[in-house]
Amino acid sequence: MTGDIRPASPSHLPAATCHLPPPNEPETPSTTRAPKQVSPGSAQTSSRASASPSRAIGAPRTSSPPSERRGAEVVHAPAIRIAAAADDARITSDTLAIISARPDILLATTSYGIRRWFEAADAAGVGHELTETLEHSSILVRGPKARGAVRAAGLDDDGMSDEETTKSLVDYVLRDGAAGKTVAVQLHGFTDQPQLERLVAAGATVLTVAPYRWLLPEDSARVLRLVDLICAGGVDAVTFTSAPAVMALFGVADSIGRLEEPAGRVQ
Repeated sequence: MTGDIRPASPSHLPAATCHLPPPNEPETPSTTRAPKQVSPGSAQTSSRASASPSRAIGAPRTSSPPSERRGAEVVHAPAIRIAAAADDARITSDTLAIISARPDILLATTSYGIRRWFEAADAAGVGHELTETLEHSSILVRGPKARGAVRAAGLDDDGMSDEETTKSLVDYVLRDGAAGKTVAVQLHGFTDQPQLERLVAAGATVLTVAPYRWLLPEDSARVLRLVDLICAGGVDAVTFTSAPAVMALFGVADSIGRLEEPAGRVQ
C-alpha cells in the first residue's frame, strides 16, 4: 500500500555543500579538540579558539561552556533564529487534519515545537481536542527534551529514538511496520523530506505540522566574522547546536563567495 505526505510549508534556509564535515542531527553540541596556535592577523588573536554557530532564541548565557572552563576560547555566532510560523491559520488547518485523522503514531521531534504547537492549538480553541486525540496515539520522541514537553502537555510517550535524530526516530517506526498506519510528524523548522518519504515508501500516510521555522539572524555581522575566522584558519573546531545551523552557515559562506575555500584544519 502506498501512503502520501501532506507536508507543511518547507523552510527556506539555503542548502549547500562545504569542506566542513556534515553533521548528524544531535540535540546537543559536540566537543572541541585540543587547541593549536592561531595565525597572526586572523580575526581571533588567542592561541586557543573554537567556534560555535548556534540558535539565537534570546536567552542570556548564564555560565561558561565546558570548553571555556577547560582553557579554550570560544567564539559564538548565531547562524539561525527561531521564529513562530508565518501563518497560524496553517498550523490550525494542519492540527484539524491531524485531529480528524486520529493518527496511530505521533513523532515529536523538539521540545519547543511541541510547546508551540499546543499553544497555537489552545489559541485556536482546539487544544482539548488535540490532547484527547493524541491520548490514543503512540507517541515517539526524538530526545529527552521532546519527552519533557510531551509530558508537560499531560501526555505519555511510548519510546525514544536511539540516536536522538529524525532518522533513528523513523527507524523506530519502521521496525514495527508502518504499512496502513497514519503517522503525524511535528516538524522542527527544517523538513527532513527523505525521512518522510521513507515512511511513505513503507505504506504510511504522513501528516505534518510545523509550529515554528528557522530564519537567518537579523544581524549577520557575527556569523560573517565567523566565516572569515574559519577560512583564515583561526579556529581548531566548529560545533553546532542543530543541523539547520550548519546549512545556514554554509549558505552565508556561499553568499559571500567563500563556500569553496578550504577550512584549514578545522574539525
